[in-house]
Amino acid sequence: MSSKDRANLISSLVQQLDDEPIWLRYRAKIINASPLVGWAARLNGYFWPSPSNGFAASEVQLAPILSEGEALAKAERPWSKETQERAMVFAQKVFKWGGVKQRDVTWELIDLVVQAALTENATNGAPMNSGWTKIAAFVTDHLEPENRSQAIWDSRVSWSLVRRFDRILCESKSDKIPNCLAHLGKVPARVVTRWNPPPYLPWPNAYQKWQSHFAASSLIRDIRDHLNYRGLLAPTPTGGTTPWTVRTVEMVLFMDGY
Repeated sequence: MSSKDRANLISSLVQQLDDEPIWLRYRAKIINASPLVGWAARLNGYFWPSPSNGFAASEVQLAPILSEGEALAKAERPWSKETQERAMVFAQKVFKWGGVKQRDVTWELIDLVVQAALTENATNGAPMNSGWTKIAAFVTDHLEPENRSQAIWDSRVSWSLVRRFDRILCESKSDKIPNCLAHLGKVPARVVTRWNPPPYLPWPNAYQKWQSHFAASSLIRDIRDHLNYRGLLAPTPTGGTTPWTVRTVEMVLFMDGY
């Protein structure tokens, strides 16, 4: 498939999410009185880790963490002792926010992840999982104007993209995953039922793979651009509107992938 085919797939996914209502769930129970319809409504319905911490509260909570991520990304190298200690504090805040404890965390590993994220090259042996993808996303958030911001690539975002592209491809009678979606795949979840029933096409395992993190981020940047091209503005926590970003697209996909 060509770049045009990829654009058509993205257009179909965006329209699918815009048309389909979503019932918000928490601990397997529906929590909204009526379904939400449209990208803006889906974003306004975002919460983490519980419904008491919604879209506006999450944005306030994340602001200082994203600011620290930017400072760490711009810190002079080699890292000073102070920066090393700051990196450790930052990483623990991110892992706590995401509810993803990590067994082995050193400033050296954090440094490898930051460098891999900033260069989009993980040949340095940087670790990757549902915790480290959050580090990569948050230290590149400030690069949105440069089209280099990255998304959190976890099981919920993975499930949303794979499930929807799987349906679109099957409806078009495609029996294989196109090259334009190469490296997209399944990230396993602690909720074992998330991948049941399984998708129709043989999507690969995308867990702990930087290649998948980068591919998903590129795809989400394209979804962002399509939304903005169509003029489907994103809501702000204060009630206004703004162009979509990688982060806000990712938030919609996260809620879609419950």
